[in-house]
Amino acid sequence: MSSLAKYQLGELTFGSKSEVKALLSAGHTRVASGTRVGDPLIATVLTLLAEAHPEYATKFGSGIAHWIIQDNSDVGYTTVGYRAMLKNGQGPERFSYNDVLKTPSKWQNLQEALTKAADDITQQFREQAFANGPFECPVTGKLLERPTQARATHVSPSRRDLHLAFLVSEGIAASDVVLAKDQPGSGYRIVDSELVQRWRKYQCDRLGGMRVEWNPQSRSE
Repeated sequence: MSSLAKYQLGELTFGSKSEVKALLSAGHTRVASGTRVGDPLIATVLTLLAEAHPEYATKFGSGIAHWIIQDNSDVGYTTVGYRAMLKNGQGPERFSYNDVLKTPSKWQNLQEALTKAADDITQQFREQAFANGPFECPVTGKLLERPTQARATHVSPSRRDLHLAFLVSEGIAASDVVLAKDQPGSGYRIVDSELVQRWRKYQCDRLGGMRVEWNPQSRSE
């Protein structure tokens, strides 16, 4: 498949947005309402999409503890979807992943551009975790034997909060950053090369808030 068709979501790569929708749609098919989402890939995708939601701070401000499957009868629909249980004990919080997967906002495009601009840094961080050989995933306990089984993820702060903190440190808003279509490839890039270099340094100085864990997309290996 052409790289132009790829859809990047955090550290995960899909062939298209349709592939993401199919994954999430299949995840709640014939599953009882109230069931906790047990598939780590689906849970990761939902969290990454939630972090791209423009109302993340209002809806999920305390952080997401886990996801559940719930019918939408309480809001007058016969459909089934996903809702978030929050770390502060509140929930379930409604979430429509289609709101994020449709035409992306400037903030979503900027998040993608920042992630790609520092991709080699996070990938090096991931590979360095294997310097002393295989190790257990700190989240799942799975034995990770090679970098392709793992992903480097932002924990403290989250990737979204790191991006926001960088913008605050620069005294700019997302709307101030000029983006251009990334060619070749998909998505966007930041036009200001000096801003990119400051972002890369900002990322390098905060690797202590990252960890390497099992990549749920590697489960077929």
